[in-house]
Amino acid sequence: MIIDFLLSHDWIVKSALFLVGVMLVLHVLRAHTSASFRHVIWVMGFLGMMIIFSLSVVTWEAKPSVSLPVELSHSSKKKPKMDFVHPPLNPTSFTAQPEIPSEKTPKTSDVSKSIDWSFWLKRIWAAGALVYFLILLFEKLALQFLYWKSREDDGPIYDILDELRLQLNLRKPVKVILSSYISLPFISGWNKPIIFLPKTFLRYEAEKLRFVLIHELAHVHRKDNMTTLLKQISCGIFWFNPLVWWAVNLSKIDMEIACDDFVIRANQNKYDYASFILDILEEHKNKAFLNQTGLTGSGKKEIQSRMKAILNDDSDHQSIKWPSATMLTLLGLFVAVPFACVHLVDSSSETNVDLDHFIGVLNSENEEDQKYAAWVLGTSENEKSVDGLIGQLQHPNPEVRSMILWALGELKVISSLPHLIKMTKDPIPLVREMAVKSIGEMEDPKALPELHKMMLDPDPGVRTAAIWSMGEVKAFGSLDIYYKALNDPSTEAVKMAIKVIGKSENQEAIPVLATFLGNPNLELKMEAIHALGEMDTQEVLPYLINLLDDRDASVRAEGVRALGHLGDKGAVSALMPLLHDPAIPVRELTVWALDELTF
Repeated sequence: MIIDFLLSHDWIVKSALFLVGVMLVLHVLRAHTSASFRHVIWVMGFLGMMIIFSLSVVTWEAKPSVSLPVELSHSSKKKPKMDFVHPPLNPTSFTAQPEIPSEKTPKTSDVSKSIDWSFWLKRIWAAGALVYFLILLFEKLALQFLYWKSREDDGPIYDILDELRLQLNLRKPVKVILSSYISLPFISGWNKPIIFLPKTFLRYEAEKLRFVLIHELAHVHRKDNMTTLLKQISCGIFWFNPLVWWAVNLSKIDMEIACDDFVIRANQNKYDYASFILDILEEHKNKAFLNQTGLTGSGKKEIQSRMKAILNDDSDHQSIKWPSATMLTLLGLFVAVPFACVHLVDSSSETNVDLDHFIGVLNSENEEDQKYAAWVLGTSENEKSVDGLIGQLQHPNPEVRSMILWALGELKVISSLPHLIKMTKDPIPLVREMAVKSIGEMEDPKALPELHKMMLDPDPGVRTAAIWSMGEVKAFGSLDIYYKALNDPSTEAVKMAIKVIGKSENQEAIPVLATFLGNPNLELKMEAIHALGEMDTQEVLPYLINLLDDRDASVRAEGVRALGHLGDKGAVSALMPLLHDPAIPVRELTVWALDELTF
């Protein structure tokens, strides 16, 4: 179950793999690069993880800037195909809205009693992130309290600080705060940096104070507090991953070594500097209570690494230039962005289901569970579900058989087509209807002869499904079969035939469709208007313009919509009078149609 969760939330796996790649690169380059160079790679790694998280989790949805009237639901250039997404679970007519089992619907069976691990794991992650960021907030508040309880230095330390800022060409103003509540120096703030200095440090001579101030100014110069914020956000999002915490600690070592290199490049004696750090640590073995950027580290490994880097004559103390750092970061992003877009699993699947479990449920005795299992298997988009579904096609309950047929249609595995065709002989109309719909989902021309037969079925729902399926298979070589369906006694079957004829975009059918514009059945009349609007030819223009004088406001509105959909500017003059139509929906649609035709 945990593996399923990781695969369905692949940003967890991808970010971990990306970080491992960064760590391997650093392992190879460690002996040949400076700490400043390595720290840029660390920053690139954390930034890449954030990009992977953002691109994998956040869904961007483009929204129109103008809200159109409700009546414009059919105004797009291409109408979506008429999919029968959900199978009917009750013996109702073809057009009835069926009820389907929902994953959110409470059930008393064993299927729904299983724990939704994904639900709880998401909330555990959110709770962990919230706790971490609350701790950070507490630290910031403690730091603010420390600032209030301390005083700004206005003595000789500022003289040394101003001299160093001039020497290091650092223009950003920096404050120095003296406090008796801390034992080790550190710096905070990325916009207005503040150096927090223990009052006990005032006893040191100017040379040692220069060590402290240069190291802290190095953090300002390198903008380390901004990169530290990036690491903190990474820890908040990936708090459950020990690899991230380890990487943060390793990057902190390289960051401190880079600041030590800064001190050495400022012509400071590296032996005296190393000795001073060790003296401070020996004197103040307790750790500062605020996790900020500072002169000394708290870990034994960090101190050992820093001492080795300071005192080793072969160490590279050079700083990476900003152009090189920028290029290196862009290179990392060039790798991270496409990596974030690669899906480890098919994200289009509704669920990541345990196929064996639900196939087993199909063989249970509870018919509600069987229907639910068939629905889940149909939404799994996994071809392995087909054999288990086919094995239950002879189930005695017609509703279960219908659900299984729907699931096979959703899976669209051609090998199941013979079984679907066989089910068109079922004595129950509901089952035959769903078999015909699922055949249409296959869109296989080999099924045309059987679909043609089903257009003569005694049940109107089956005949309507057969007409729809013929359209899905795109059997438009001859429209005669659809012309015959226009005489069907079922209104729904005739409407479907009109819809499919319009979908064919065969201009020879225009006069046939136009005959329905005078039909007393309003449903057929409206469907014919939609179909003519699909034809996309000037030949339908006179028929649609004539509708603008109809007494029925809904017919006029549909005529306006069809003209807007058609996109022929020849309709502009005919539409202008409808700007004063007594029916508000007609006026609104006219404004929209004119906008479509003139811009």
